[in-house]
Amino acid sequence: MPLKFHWESDFKETELGPLPVGWEVKNLYSLADAIKGLSYNSSEITFNDGKFLFITLNNFKRGGGFKKHYSKFYNGNKYNDSQKVVNGDLLIALTDMTQEAKVVGAPAIVSLPAYLQFGIISLDCAKLKPKTKFDAKFLEGYLSVTQEENSMFANGVNVLHLDIDQFMLNKYIPYPPYWEQIAIGRILSWFDDLIENKKRQNEILEKTAMAIFKSWFVDFEPFKDGEFVDSELGKIPKGWEVKKLGEVAKVETGGGAPQDKKYFANGCFPFIRVKHLTSGVCVTGFDLINALAVKDLNLRLYSKGSVVFQRSGESLKAARVNLLPFDAYVVNHLAVIEKKLNKNIIFLYCLLKFYMSEMVESIYAGTSLPYLRTHDIENFAVIIPAPSIFQSFNLLVEPIFQKIILNQREITALRKIHDTLLPLLVFGRLRVGINE
Repeated sequence: MPLKFHWESDFKETELGPLPVGWEVKNLYSLADAIKGLSYNSSEITFNDGKFLFITLNNFKRGGGFKKHYSKFYNGNKYNDSQKVVNGDLLIALTDMTQEAKVVGAPAIVSLPAYLQFGIISLDCAKLKPKTKFDAKFLEGYLSVTQEENSMFANGVNVLHLDIDQFMLNKYIPYPPYWEQIAIGRILSWFDDLIENKKRQNEILEKTAMAIFKSWFVDFEPFKDGEFVDSELGKIPKGWEVKKLGEVAKVETGGGAPQDKKYFANGCFPFIRVKHLTSGVCVTGFDLINALAVKDLNLRLYSKGSVVFQRSGESLKAARVNLLPFDAYVVNHLAVIEKKLNKNIIFLYCLLKFYMSEMVESIYAGTSLPYLRTHDIENFAVIIPAPSIFQSFNLLVEPIFQKIILNQREITALRKIHDTLLPLLVFGRLRVGINE
């Protein structure tokens, strides 16, 4: 059904500020009951496939949204049917351990793996059971826009707990006609679907590239009919070498982390921290800093396509390796291999991706704050193929990574458009109609 848009000009004053004439304001309690989750025996929770997806705080994105890739499973029988959830159910996060309080009060619409019919909610979240008709995607959008306001209903010091009763009674919601809620929800879903499709493309493309890397440089499958020689890392094809990583790549470290608010005012330069690394190919987030931060902290700009990976911090063992999909500055907890200085950057990315866990296990200093020293990284022994093999590998896989980086840049653009449209839609500034 084709949609049309227009800017609204006819508003009325409400508890939420100006809203379009014809829209209502309702509290959450009038729309739904909050069904809180329960605590379960840890022996019944697994990280492997189980009867039900066990939904915890880790399934909530900061600010709102459902994380599909973090999964625990419940395999017991001691649950109430009221705690079961299905695709499309709307949840609210009840607790938070982040300093910024970006999770408590955040909404998420359940999205289960295709092979599961149900999920079970933990005591850290609640299900909103409808009393009257509302579009879950519209409501998720509004609750995401106002997540900071939602967090004001939470109490606590180290751990925040949402006062769900007060939240349900005193959280007011714009309530457009139901058909318009559906239309707004559909628009938001289009963006979510486009982003998810591109993320799935990138997952498949990366798996393809890493399978080629393993076939060529770990299993040596294309070269098995050739002559092999002994090396310190076992038998390798003749003409190949074992070298230190530092002999084939210059490993650098990022700069100091901006902390003062003055370094973020009117920020326009991407700054990458450990929290922005992902389990995929590309960095997907960043902070924005200004020219003063670059000058005072003497930060260096690294080019698009450079390799970044963690070298210190509590999450070091996650062994994440990423490419920069844009030029960026980088924090000193990260190591960088600059693309401009390394012509075989894709090979180096695949090499680090494949061996990073082994590198971390073998050389990190076992202190209270784990870290990898730059010279230890550079001394890690790796197998280096003949120059002609480099060229053939790059010709094969470089288009794959170009597509991955392009997809990631498009994902960033789509998210920006989504985040711009969201408040305009849910507050009725931009109206949605249906072409007859």
